[in-house]
Amino acid sequence: TTELETKLGAAALFILSCVIYFVTMFPGLPMGDSGEFMVTGVDFGVAHPPGYPLFTTMSYLAIKLIPFGTPAWRVSLLSVLFGAMFNVTVYYVVSLVGKNSVVGLMAAGWIGFSRLFWM
Repeated sequence: TTELETKLGAAALFILSCVIYFVTMFPGLPMGDSGEFMVTGVDFGVAHPPGYPLFTTMSYLAIKLIPFGTPAWRVSLLSVLFGAMFNVTVYYVVSLVGKNSVVGLMAAGWIGFSRLFWM
């Protein structure tokens, strides 16, 4: 697999992941931990321990920097981007270790679109 094919595969995976995650993202403020973490991003608060300070900081920045949508929608959009970046990271790591971009694509799809990751 050439470097160009690997980069094209990563770009296609990122776009596909973003589209699928965006279409299926929760439109408002969910119940439970997800909603709690969205609320902590609004006022830069602290969720229950351990608090996830990186996610709180990133969600606070997303709420302040994205000029449209509700705060919950903005944090959901941030999660869409993080999920897509995770898929691309898995793709690159498995492609590098396995020296096969098809296997990397399968691994990223298997993990990124599994029920456990999606929920």
